[in-house]
Amino acid sequence: MAASLGPRPFAVRLEDAIAACEDQVAELSRRPDVVLLDSRAGIHDIAAVVLTRLSGLALLFAVDNPSTWEGYRMLLSEWQRRPERARELRERVRIVAAMFHSAGDIKRLSTLRKHAHKMFTETLYNLPNDGHGDDAEPFLALDWQENDRPYAPIPILFGNDLVGLDPLRSRAWPELPFVEAAYRTFVTSAERLLLPRRKATA
Repeated sequence: MAASLGPRPFAVRLEDAIAACEDQVAELSRRPDVVLLDSRAGIHDIAAVVLTRLSGLALLFAVDNPSTWEGYRMLLSEWQRRPERARELRERVRIVAAMFHSAGDIKRLSTLRKHAHKMFTETLYNLPNDGHGDDAEPFLALDWQENDRPYAPIPILFGNDLVGLDPLRSRAWPELPFVEAAYRTFVTSAERLLLPRRKATA
């Protein structure tokens, strides 16, 4: 009688489920270039696995309200207790300004950026031993206006036309003007962030 291997860890089961989905898509069409995982924010099993085991790039979708920042602060504070993992994680995350109502609303976008900067500075950029010892990584006193940092939000614009969009009725929906206007900056930014990681793992 074969010995029981025991229950597999949740991270392994989730990774296997994603791999099975990729295999099915590959059989029907072609293997996907990118897999998007929609995870809950805050301290949650799926969020933890996605951030630490499965993702090359983790996009943190945010609306500028207290509950958003409290949820992400709880999550990042947990990783703050694991400095080695947190140092690696902070190179792979990026804030996305979800449902942003106007591309020209610079003041609101700047406010969201400041709140994100404060959260990152107090968690992932404030780790034990940062700036101490010969081999330690220097403490990162970051300018909130830098555009290539995790707290610099990538906007997705919101429009009423998006609410009534039915992709099944229009196969060309990605080319619709209001869809392109809403997602152009996000898609180009995400592509730029993803491509170096794909080349590095090729």
